[in-house]
Amino acid sequence: MCKLYSSYQPTPGGSWVGAGEATGYLIGRSTLMTSGHVGPPTHVPWQIRVVPACWNGQSVFGAGLVTYVRSTWWWHSDSGNDIRICQLFDPVGDRLGYFGVRGYDSSWEDGDYWTMAGFPYDWSLTHMTHETGIAVRDDDDGDDMTVNGTRHDTTQVESDADEASGVSGAPLWGWWDGKPYAIGVHHGVERDGTVFGTEILSCASGGNGFVAAAGWGRGMWG
Repeated sequence: MCKLYSSYQPTPGGSWVGAGEATGYLIGRSTLMTSGHVGPPTHVPWQIRVVPACWNGQSVFGAGLVTYVRSTWWWHSDSGNDIRICQLFDPVGDRLGYFGVRGYDSSWEDGDYWTMAGFPYDWSLTHMTHETGIAVRDDDDGDDMTVNGTRHDTTQVESDADEASGVSGAPLWGWWDGKPYAIGVHHGVERDGTVFGTEILSCASGGNGFVAAAGWGRGMWG
């Protein structure tokens, strides 16, 4: 789990301006995943500072454990494909480990198997919080996304997870054989009309596109 700080220079050589705080997670030695809508504008000098295992604003493994995003690729046409993969300057996953990924299976609906963790502003932007016992209540088709020249379907994985600004980019994950596997990357909320009114659920971007994006990033960057 990582805390992300985005910033940019409106004028090259000028002062850095904050562009938001968010959550991300390691999916490889040097590969990080977060939401596609997370990050600074990239038409000017930009940076994303990454603090792995952040607590009280610094890594629990030491204040010096900080890295930055070297390059990035993202999608974001709807809540099913709100995904960003990032290459890090340092292979921090060698030391800290990283998540596996799996596509969502609709047979898991209503099973309270899942965990989400991040840095929501209403709890703390500097201390990680987590929630267990999360159930996915619905899964809807998301926009297709093209990964390395191939189109993939995506899934809006809708759950009863608590969410707030700052937790964008968090993993929704479960455990297989004692190892954590993410089934999506947190987007925000999804509003669906029902016969009982508007249903509002937390939403993670998942499905085949999510798995393909993770695999592409790992293949390029490790």
